[in-house]
Amino acid sequence: MKKLLLILLILSLPSITNNEIKQTVITTADEEDVEEYYNEDVEIIKVDKEKYHEGVEFSKDFFILNQNFDYNVEKVLSVNEHDYYIIGSIDNGNHPYETENLREFPYIAYYENETLLWEKILDDWGYGKIRDAIIDDDYLVITGNYEMKTTKNMIVVAKFSQNGGLKDKIDFYGNGNSYGYRVFDYQDKYYFIGTTYANDGHFLSNDGNNLDIVAGFVSKDNFNEYQLNLYGNNGNNIFYDAQMLDGKLYAYLRFCGEGYFSSPLGKDFQAILVIDEFLEYTDYLSIEEYPIKELSKMKISDDKLVIISNNYWDYSLLFTTFDKELNFIGSRKINVCSDNSRFTNFKISFSDYITIALDIKNGNKYYKQINILNYNLENIYSRRINSFSGDKITDVYLINRLVYIGGSHSKGSIFSPYLESYVNIKIEETAISLNGIYVAGKALAPEKELMDFGTYERLYEFSCGDYTFVIPIIKEIPLIVNIDNKGVYDINVPLYFNGSGYLNNERIESGYCCPNEGTYLLEIIGNNEKSYLTFSVRKMAIDIGDITDELAVDIKFYGETEDTSSGEKTTLNLVSPKAVDDDYNIYISLVLGLLGIAIGFFLPFRRK
Repeated sequence: MKKLLLILLILSLPSITNNEIKQTVITTADEEDVEEYYNEDVEIIKVDKEKYHEGVEFSKDFFILNQNFDYNVEKVLSVNEHDYYIIGSIDNGNHPYETENLREFPYIAYYENETLLWEKILDDWGYGKIRDAIIDDDYLVITGNYEMKTTKNMIVVAKFSQNGGLKDKIDFYGNGNSYGYRVFDYQDKYYFIGTTYANDGHFLSNDGNNLDIVAGFVSKDNFNEYQLNLYGNNGNNIFYDAQMLDGKLYAYLRFCGEGYFSSPLGKDFQAILVIDEFLEYTDYLSIEEYPIKELSKMKISDDKLVIISNNYWDYSLLFTTFDKELNFIGSRKINVCSDNSRFTNFKISFSDYITIALDIKNGNKYYKQINILNYNLENIYSRRINSFSGDKITDVYLINRLVYIGGSHSKGSIFSPYLESYVNIKIEETAISLNGIYVAGKALAPEKELMDFGTYERLYEFSCGDYTFVIPIIKEIPLIVNIDNKGVYDINVPLYFNGSGYLNNERIESGYCCPNEGTYLLEIIGNNEKSYLTFSVRKMAIDIGDITDELAVDIKFYGETEDTSSGEKTTLNLVSPKAVDDDYNIYISLVLGLLGIAIGFFLPFRRK
């Protein structure tokens, strides 16, 4: 029992012995029945069927590398089923100098099957944070910001190999703080977008002291080949989010000024700004007329822009959709707090499903809530977890059907960033779901082994990432037979059936033919099931052999000539049929007519 509880508490993920991964199979069937399908490197654990029918939930502090350090997890990137990166920042207690803003260093870690392979605390860069990253082939490409004793925050774009080696790096600096927020991959360039207060250095095109939006790209082959552009409105503009679609950057922001970008509704307005692959502004749309709040995110879904915004007063989220040309498509609201709780913060991610995490306050109680939606915005899973006043979610991810929440926990003066995993495992009669998402299964025994009709309990395997479940599923094979009960058939009728057959208590195989007339009982035995059919066999058709025996007629087939011979039997010489003309038809009709007249003439005399 202790062993079982230990494995369940670690989410039943593989154990590691001598650097080898040992697969764990969880089953509700008998362990002996499952063992024959696996080798000795697999550990099979029996779990309670009824408990898992109700659903079993697990949570885990996932990335606690050193309890003495504070981690700020910004993003988790899945490389494959087992490997992933963590990016963000870390406060390791080493503060060689004081800066205006930060006391933590940019941080990258690489995990394989929950094992930390390497980590990089980029303290030689200076205080800062990695805010976004993408995976391009085998490289990790990041953007963020850092500052040193002699410089303010700079935007950084860098490329790392999968073993953590730095391949390329470029900084964009100025006399004001600059921040990189998003990075994208398009053709032969890496694009990034952020904000800057700078008006010199790399940002010479800025002639003011306001916060501008900055976008740029660097060549994948040579980071020294780059281009930058600024987009301002003579005010401290606010960046919310950005996405890239078909080579265009869509920046979701707020213009706060009286510059080139204007709105009939005023100088302070939310907008979507479109920037092409050459960093030229091509279009923008004021979205002030739509009920979109500032606490919102922008995502790409099916080549459309979706802005997800909170509706504070009715406890819901509003999904507002635009096409690539910024035409409004529609809005749809979903209620995420059925008990009218108030959520103070939300994070959302789009993958195969839509995953939402919320910070919730209900009276004096605090919660974290997880919602998973399909793309019809139907909720397929929801879970609420106790939280604390100082907790705040930084991001949410769905990787291999497991939910990961990054956040920060604060009690008094203690600040502790975290990343946790959550999973609800539910075993149903014929399926398994992880967090409400069903996992495809396969039969351990080949289908061809099930030939006879009847009811079978078959073992099915369900796998998702490191999770492997084996559950028995009842499968029914219907009876297949080619005759009907109480039917009447001709002699030599073949009998086809899927099972063991007995005809009037005599064992027969499928395909057996009944040669004799009579009444029969066919018993078919399947897998712990039996079926009975009665039927009769009668001579239904005339056998040509019987006719020739009775009439002593020998039928021979010849070609174009006739050959008549004498004997005990009368021989009919049949000439191969050939085409006949109308004269021939008339001749036959005349002969038959004369024959009829002759018969009619002689019959009266015979009666006398």
